[in-house]
Amino acid sequence: MKLKDLPLKSKIWNKHKRTQKTLWIITWIIFFPFVILQIINELLDIIISKMAQLRSNIVRTIVKNIIFMLAIDGLVEKVEE
Repeated sequence: MKLKDLPLKSKIWNKHKRTQKTLWIITWIIFFPFVILQIINELLDIIISKMAQLRSNIVRTIVKNIIFMLAIDGLVEKVEE
């Protein structure tokens, strides 16, 4: 059973139907941008965390390659001596 189906509430509902609809629209206009901002915020958090993981993977790979090249240079120098 809906609120507007009650006998006493029905009269009040019919009397203020336009006001209720107007308030509903105003509420959506006010709060909808905040919902959009929250969704954008969560998407940006996901993107930033993925970028941080990618950056750490790139740095880790570069460091591994540098250490590997230094190890090879050390072995080559030992062989040449």
